[in-house]
This record gives sequence, structure tokens and C-alpha cells, in this order.
Amino acid sequence: MVAEVISPEGGRWCDWKLSHWFDPPTCKAIKAIPLPRLPVEDKLIWHNTPEGIFIVKSAYHLAVTLDRRKGRWWSEVSWMDKASWIRLWEANLPPKLKVFVWKILNRMIPTTEALIAKDVLVLPRCPVCWAESETLEHLFLSCPVARALWDYSGLASLGEGLP
Repeated sequence: MVAEVISPEGGRWCDWKLSHWFDPPTCKAIKAIPLPRLPVEDKLIWHNTPEGIFIVKSAYHLAVTLDRRKGRWWSEVSWMDKASWIRLWEANLPPKLKVFVWKILNRMIPTTEALIAKDVLVLPRCPVCWAESETLEHLFLSCPVARALWDYSGLASLGEGLP
């Protein structure tokens, strides 16, 4: 807590505590922060809401704003433009399906390949067909079980031209 590095008399930093807990550049930066003459109780303030209280919605809006400043639109998927994202979110689909598609496009599905990349101990094969490593492409397109499901659904023609 900040109060722990302020002198008991108030109004100035406690040098020995700062030098004990922080490196010299950090101490210098902290000492540059002015202190009130009289003791004031610490409190947390979130500057992105009028009330100063943190809410997830405000953090989301901050993240989106920062991404837009960097030229990104809700995602790291570089081939997906703003209009495509808007079409996805405005599509007449159940919200769960929209989120699922968003997760696929952002490579957030926990395939064995993704889990291995995060140092999770799993077998490096597709748990359905055991033929090859489970990537997103394999899971949804090239796995024999996935291909059979696409054929059975009557939607196989939507994937024509894909691997």
C-alpha cells in the first residue's frame, strides 16, 4: 500500500523504505510524485467511468478504443476487415454460434496443437481419428469424421475449394 512508503509524519516519502523495496530509477520516479501535506486515506479510482468504479464494460471499451488506435478491429485476424466483423456480429445467428465462430477465427479453440503450444501435456494426435495432429483445419475440415459430418449435413458444398 502507498501509505507504507510515506513518512509517519506525512508529507514526504520514507527514503529508506523506498530504497529497500525499489531500484534507484523507480525510487526517483516515486519521489517525483507530490504528496499531500496532511494524511489522506488511499482509495482505488478507475478513470474510465464517471463514478471512478471499475466495471468490465468500461475495460472492454478501453481495449477496443486502444485497438482501433492501432488500426485493429476487435481482433488480431489480419484478413478480417471491419465490415466482415460487423456482418458476423449483426448476423441473425444465436449468440453462442457467433462467439464460437469468433473463437475459431481468432484461433481460440483448444485443439491439441494449441494446448501443446501452451505446454499442456496431451497426446499430439486428433482424439477422434488419431490420423494426424489436431489443428483447427483438421478438426473442422480434413478429419474424416468432420468430412463425413459435412457430407451428411448437406453443407459440404459450402466448403468446396478448402483443403
